[in-house]
Amino acid sequence: MKKSYLSTMMLAAISMMTSVSAQENQDQIKVDDGKIEKIQVTATKRVESVQEVGISMSAFNDTDLQEMNVGESVDLAAQVPNVQVNFGFGQNSFNIRGIGTNEFAANLDGPVATHIDEIYQSKSFMTTLGIFDIARVEVLKGPQGTVFGRNTTGGSVNFVTNKPTEDFEAGVNYSYGNYNTHKAEGFISSGLSDNLSGRLAGYVNNQSDGYYDNTINGVTSDVGKQDEIALRGMLSWEWDEASLLLSAHYGEDNSELSPYQALGIVNPTTGELCAEYADGSVTGTTSECVRPTAGGINEDDNDPFTSTQNAYPLNNNTTSGISAHLNFDTGLGEVTSISAYEYFERDYREDADNSTIRSVDVYYYNEIEQFTQEIRLAGEAEDFSYLAGFFYEHDSFTNVNALDSADFLGFIANTDFKQQVDASALFLHTQYYINDDLELIAGLRYTHEKTKFEGGTFYGSTDFGPDPKIQRSADYLFPLSHSDAIEGGNERTDKDLSYKLGLDWKADEDTLVYASVSTGFRSGGFNGGFPFTQAELTSFEPEEMTAYEIGFKTTLADDTLQLNGSTFYYDYKDLQVNVDAPNSPAPITTNATDSRSVGAEIDLYYKPSAEWDIKFGLGYLDAEFSSDFIVNGVNRKGNRPANSPKYTANTMIRYETPITDGLVIRASTNLSWRDEQYFEAENKPSNLQDAYMVADARITLFPQDGDWEVSLWGKNLFDKEYLTYVNDLPAFGFILNIYGQPTTYGISFKYNWY
Repeated sequence: MKKSYLSTMMLAAISMMTSVSAQENQDQIKVDDGKIEKIQVTATKRVESVQEVGISMSAFNDTDLQEMNVGESVDLAAQVPNVQVNFGFGQNSFNIRGIGTNEFAANLDGPVATHIDEIYQSKSFMTTLGIFDIARVEVLKGPQGTVFGRNTTGGSVNFVTNKPTEDFEAGVNYSYGNYNTHKAEGFISSGLSDNLSGRLAGYVNNQSDGYYDNTINGVTSDVGKQDEIALRGMLSWEWDEASLLLSAHYGEDNSELSPYQALGIVNPTTGELCAEYADGSVTGTTSECVRPTAGGINEDDNDPFTSTQNAYPLNNNTTSGISAHLNFDTGLGEVTSISAYEYFERDYREDADNSTIRSVDVYYYNEIEQFTQEIRLAGEAEDFSYLAGFFYEHDSFTNVNALDSADFLGFIANTDFKQQVDASALFLHTQYYINDDLELIAGLRYTHEKTKFEGGTFYGSTDFGPDPKIQRSADYLFPLSHSDAIEGGNERTDKDLSYKLGLDWKADEDTLVYASVSTGFRSGGFNGGFPFTQAELTSFEPEEMTAYEIGFKTTLADDTLQLNGSTFYYDYKDLQVNVDAPNSPAPITTNATDSRSVGAEIDLYYKPSAEWDIKFGLGYLDAEFSSDFIVNGVNRKGNRPANSPKYTANTMIRYETPITDGLVIRASTNLSWRDEQYFEAENKPSNLQDAYMVADARITLFPQDGDWEVSLWGKNLFDKEYLTYVNDLPAFGFILNIYGQPTTYGISFKYNWY
């Protein structure tokens, strides 16, 4: 009923938009002068051109996102060197320069932060809904702690939404694609009084045919359907010396997630791991390799888009939140206060071993309430500017997961715990202008975090009853592991003083050279997967990194060529790594000793004429565990961290030309290439993805006045099969693989009113 009500609201809003008479306003029309548009960013919490910020970063405006066919965060990384998005367990995780997470215990915070309108999203499942009404995305590489705060060891990905406008604007964007996919996005924005304006935006994604075929008991049905809806409303007040922005959002995701390809890896004769698993050649039809959990069979085909599941992978997620952004001027500078409350309920189930019996059917229920408060003061003098502030976060996390193995192990295991985090920080970021061309950057951040973990994993009932939705069970039989017995206790306090020191040199009007040394800090925590023994329910230490970077940004040929580059060296201590545990169905997080990374990136943007745009990016990354790291009795020193391809490359070519006096056609193509990479720290042949390339394309027809446009588009045009996630589970006798989406294509229509 809630979803029906929201859908009616959205259709009514879109109908209201279409009933408004179109108003020509030539001031709104963008005229291409043949020069590269300078995107304004807020990477240092002040508005600057991306070419003037001494940080390695990529920035995309709304037009870029449309031409790149970006519909969700997993699409974004394709056009950024040394950046990936890994998807598994219904969660997204950004990986920048080899820094990220390859497993998804829901209570853990990743080392790459995600912010939506400057609001920190602490858990990776909080960013899974579609991207809509976005003005800009900024991908910042390297530690960003002195400005952006918690868990930015690898960087920060910042989504900036469109804000209310004083003048009337409205728009609708509808897309139809294969697999019977309907997507609609709309907005309306206008002034409401002399100093008040508002904006309402909404998004619907409904895919009624899934990418996957599930064949069970002689019946074939499709799986992987998408069903999402989201709304965001804003009110903005403007006074002479102050402004207030109130924002509220709500969303539901009732999609079916991607089933796993579950490959058997046990020899049925010997009971040992099969030889094909050891050399990485195992497939779904390898008869010498079976899944013990599936009754001693393998997948029986090599199609990653088929499954035989008795429990469909379902989502029933709800998100909501409110925030207040207050700005006002004082004699010392501008004060900014950002208060935000976020709520997310995640109800998700999967059939991990892809079988017809209750062997590894997993149910996840997570709930998080998060409150954040940031207060900062930004000021500037003749040769000095500063940003000083305070940050506080409180989140309360509830986890009630279950592993149903009634037909294999004869029991159900429940992981039931609560986690509470209180984090606070003081930060200072300064810029001192030594002369007109040279600038010194210095920043400090003191962090204090307290984490409390209560609960554990329990041997439970063998029957869920008529409704398999997870709830706290009254018949837990006994604990397999519990927080009361954690070595060192179930509370931990972490403190850190991180810093940044850098120089920006303006070599000439169009060239910036920068160098910096900075440190990063990622919180410690507790293993919240399925620790079946007390030895696996552990606490792990924070990870710390020192990063050294030198780079340049230059604009050439009368603003028609941009060439940016950087090189970096990362020195890691106590790197948090997810590894297989001998008695747990999910990997656990532990601290590797040391890791080091050396890399470089080049970004080229060339606009030879008003009709052409050419972009190219190349990333290089040499990363390894640089000291002894013992996993299950094997030293992994010299291994590459997970999700760390040595080379990445991307390109975008766009051409635009009039075809009549009033019509223009624009064609673009995007290519993304990734070198081979391992998905787990053990670097086994079974979790290696070979190098691959994905190609997208888009053709758009629109009038010169720019009110409407029609596009034909396609993604993964050559139907490349490539892995996005691997969970290697030798203790259970199978490997879990998730693949990227197959070829998708469709038509889109967009109309704007001004």
